[in-house]
Amino acid sequence: MGGVSAVDRWLVLAVLALAAAFLLTVLAWIALGREMLELMTQVQAVERLLRAEDRMEDGGDHAGPVSRGGGPGRVNLRGGVEMEVLVTAYSPEDPGVGGITRSGIPVDRGIVAVDPQVIPVGSVVHVPGYGYAVAADTGGLIRGRRIDVYLPSRGEAVNWGARRLRVTVYANAK
Repeated sequence: MGGVSAVDRWLVLAVLALAAAFLLTVLAWIALGREMLELMTQVQAVERLLRAEDRMEDGGDHAGPVSRGGGPGRVNLRGGVEMEVLVTAYSPEDPGVGGITRSGIPVDRGIVAVDPQVIPVGSVVHVPGYGYAVAADTGGLIRGRRIDVYLPSRGEAVNWGARRLRVTVYANAK
């Protein structure tokens, strides 16, 4: 009746290692969930900015919950950096375009694809002629100073063409 065998010790260590790996996976998913929540909050805030722009274009008043200052559910649009980029467009009708962005949120108006080495994912971008958008997608052909704006139809994307524009990037706007 000896003590614990080497096999028993190995099994205990293996179980502990699996438990540690599971815990690290859970913590990673929690961190990813927080990032997704922040990104969704940014998207909702940009949607409010887009609706405010639409009201202003339609002659409506600008009153409403839109703020360009910080705070919960708001976008801080201070300290933007201007850069010249090539802006192209994509639509859900394009080959290889799914309904979900690389960051896991649905593709919709106000979403742009960027090279994350140039424009951080999660940044708010103002594109002249398009409006405010969230950099929530990446694309296989989006490299360097290039942005792909989402438009709801292939016809609109073709009409957009390719434009060299000065955009304003609010990196990790909060």
